[in-house]
Amino acid sequence: MVITGNAIELVKQISDESIDFIITDPIYKNIEDYEWLAKTASRVLKGDSSLIAFCSDIKMFGCHLVMSKHLTFIKPLYYVVIAKQFAALRGYNIMTWTTPALWFTKGKHKPHTRTLDTIIAKGAAQGNHKWNKNTEAYRRWIKDFTHKGDLIFDPFSGSGTVHYVCDQMGRRCIAYEIDETTARESTDRLNSVQSIMEFEQ
Repeated sequence: MVITGNAIELVKQISDESIDFIITDPIYKNIEDYEWLAKTASRVLKGDSSLIAFCSDIKMFGCHLVMSKHLTFIKPLYYVVIAKQFAALRGYNIMTWTTPALWFTKGKHKPHTRTLDTIIAKGAAQGNHKWNKNTEAYRRWIKDFTHKGDLIFDPFSGSGTVHYVCDQMGRRCIAYEIDETTARESTDRLNSVQSIMEFEQ
């Protein structure tokens, strides 16, 4: 299930160096959330582990600056949606297909197999959240950065896509969402998937 509440308070329940991987999609305008995320990751991530955080093109360098205080920056990764409808960068008169994701490490870490720094999404995103992403990027990076049974953390869960993918790929997940309605819809989505998987078994 997706746990409802403020991640800043809920994360206090997570033990030091207990998380294998963090992948999350914060609200892009809140630079302070990115610094909190990196500082938190420096505590809860195991040694030699990674964090991937989606951000906006415009805010990317600001996010990099505050997160680099706590973690080691490796490179940007990219999520691309080629579609008839574009996401607009407000105030810049630019329509974009690309969303960057910043890859940081605690200590030294790399994927256990060759991964892709650019994921081109195919098809419509699942879930009802306004900024929901397709599963391709999550599936590829979770597969390449983690192993079955690893514990993954998503403090800004939205529609629960990280948890959804973890359930399907044999990873454990801690997911937080501050909005009660969104968290409830995410949990319903996860429960429906788990019911289907149990039926198929």
